[in-house]
Amino acid sequence: MPVKSITRKPARTGKSLNTDLYIGLLRQALPLPPQTEADNERLIGLLSALSEREELGDLNAEEQAFTELLAIVIEDFEDRHYSLPAVAPDEFCARSWKIEAFSTRILRLSWEQRIDH
Repeated sequence: MPVKSITRKPARTGKSLNTDLYIGLLRQALPLPPQTEADNERLIGLLSALSEREELGDLNAEEQAFTELLAIVIEDFEDRHYSLPAVAPDEFCARSWKIEAFSTRILRLSWEQRIDH
């Protein structure tokens, strides 16, 4: 079934997409939602390569839109697999202060041992 040209403009480029080029990127990369860490790492590799080219200003509108898609898919996987538990702000601060106090104590003890030897 033939696909018509996309008239939607990606947020970052403001340019219309060439459907054939975009579909070509999708066929090449097959950015299926990752199910494993290996799947996610593969997508991260694709995104990294595109990001390096993006820094040089070397991406066309289709590649920029594809970069956005990869970022969304990767972020979704990582949110589902590596999400941090919700912590109230006051509890977060209390934990941070305990960690800082502990770190300070460790450093002080380490310094004192250096001086003693």
